[in-house]
Amino acid sequence: MRSSASSRISIKACGDFPPGGGDRSQSPCADRLAFTLTPSVDVVEKDDMFELTADLPGVDVEVNVSGDALTIKGEREEHKEEKKKDFYISERQFGAFERSFRIPDKVESDKIKAHFKNGVLTISLPKKPGSQKTEKKISISAS
Repeated sequence: MRSSASSRISIKACGDFPPGGGDRSQSPCADRLAFTLTPSVDVVEKDDMFELTADLPGVDVEVNVSGDALTIKGEREEHKEEKKKDFYISERQFGAFERSFRIPDKVESDKIKAHFKNGVLTISLPKKPGSQKTEKKISISAS
């Protein structure tokens, strides 16, 4: 089982409406003025574990297990400010996400571990003893 794609982080904006600021809820694109965060997650099944990996640079991350569900929550808030002699720019971007995955029965839920380094979240879900993949060669008959 493998799903692979890079994280998608997009900023949706429609410019300055109304001109000079004011009530943006009246904008014809008000629904697109928010910062959205939709990270993809790679899921790999290995002999002794499942491994989930997500690229989440600049995101505050939380991982929870409840029953048979593993949930990854994240939030990103960024503020850029630039002051020059003739102008001042202040931009804020924010967004949150939550993704849940069903934990297979063959996983030892109490031994799940998460590691976050250099913007990459890796979650290891070890399999219960005896539930590791076994390979059996199947003979092919000529008839």
